[in-house]
Amino acid sequence: MNIALCHYRVGETDGVSLEMDKWKKVLENMGHKVYFIAGSIGTSDGYIIPEMNYRFKEDLKIERNAYLKLEDYQDEDELIRAIRRQTLKIEEGLKKILIENKIDLIVPNN
Repeated sequence: MNIALCHYRVGETDGVSLEMDKWKKVLENMGHKVYFIAGSIGTSDGYIIPEMNYRFKEDLKIERNAYLKLEDYQDEDELIRAIRRQTLKIEEGLKKILIENKIDLIVPNN
């Protein structure tokens, strides 16, 4: 089975990255092919979708406007459109990786 483990980052020393490394080893020992898909991959091999990175410039702008103060968008509708644009970019990147690698199972982490 081809399995994708997804998170906003992998290959670092945070708890989720370390757990994902463990899961990858276990699944590979069971005979599966495992791929990391993340916004940043640190020291790991994997696929990067920049918009998944929690420090991605547009994502930080969206977060700031959604949680602190709506100031970079004319109104909530414009903010929602920006969020949808980001999700479409992530979706496009994911689809490409999933199709190219014939992914059978996606495991989102955290």
